[in-house]
Amino acid sequence: MTVLIKSCEMGSKCDSLNVPLCVDVVSDLDIKERVTRERSLSHPGFGPSGNTLMLCMAFFIVLAMAVAGFFTLLFYTDFSTPIGARYKGYCAIPIDVAQIMQSPQTAEAPKAEERMPLQWHSAELVAPPQAEPDLARLLEHFDIDGTVERVAVYNGGNNVEFIHDFSSNATGIVEKNRCFVMPLDPEVVVMPHMFVMSIVRGDAFDVRRVRARLHALLPPARAPGGALAEACRDRPAYALHDAADLDEPAGDTDAVAIRKRSVESPKPEYMHFAGRFVQEISIDNMAELLAYEKKTAA
Repeated sequence: MTVLIKSCEMGSKCDSLNVPLCVDVVSDLDIKERVTRERSLSHPGFGPSGNTLMLCMAFFIVLAMAVAGFFTLLFYTDFSTPIGARYKGYCAIPIDVAQIMQSPQTAEAPKAEERMPLQWHSAELVAPPQAEPDLARLLEHFDIDGTVERVAVYNGGNNVEFIHDFSSNATGIVEKNRCFVMPLDPEVVVMPHMFVMSIVRGDAFDVRRVRARLHALLPPARAPGGALAEACRDRPAYALHDAADLDEPAGDTDAVAIRKRSVESPKPEYMHFAGRFVQEISIDNMAELLAYEKKTAA
């Protein structure tokens, strides 16, 4: 049997013998895209769309925390500090001349008749009366601003100003020729924001009279900083201390005794009301202080 071999021509069926068995060529890039697609289908958090969603969620969480922190700080500033305490006005505080006087530390809780609402006037006291001292009432003008309470007392021409500075925890008595400085007494002076709140609500106040017998230290010293330093800039400032601490015998722990008003009781140099009690202040060495000022001025 004779077999004839025919040569393949261009474009004939012999070209099919040279075609590779696998015609689909898969590159590494195709494999990575396929794996990413499969992961995105099985885990929605992965992939380009999942990453964008997670970034958006993180942004909104941070924004919510920032807003919450801002309002928390604003709330704390408004309600936990007395910065917002503001009041200007005047009031006439009644004085019971027959009332028992005592120290604030030994005072019992006030009775119902010893607490009374006061008539507050939110206006400037332009022209205070300059007549004889009124024994039945105490006329005062209040200027409460933040941490400082200024109480101007008009008592028949003997006008003085009490300055209670809560930032330096000090009280000053400012008059024309001198200043007195002493530690702030929280038993007598109500904090500014609480004082203003009581005025606005129309609360009743404890207006019982208490006496403080103090001693001035010579020579004068420098007033503490803040509002007192400004008010006492051109005046000598005398430090006041409790006279009972200076003349009380060692081992005697009794407080200042409760005493009734009598002829022997010294006349107080100053009186004022700052939210609780009408405080009468007498300085036991006032004559010595005046003599010292006269001698140094000569």
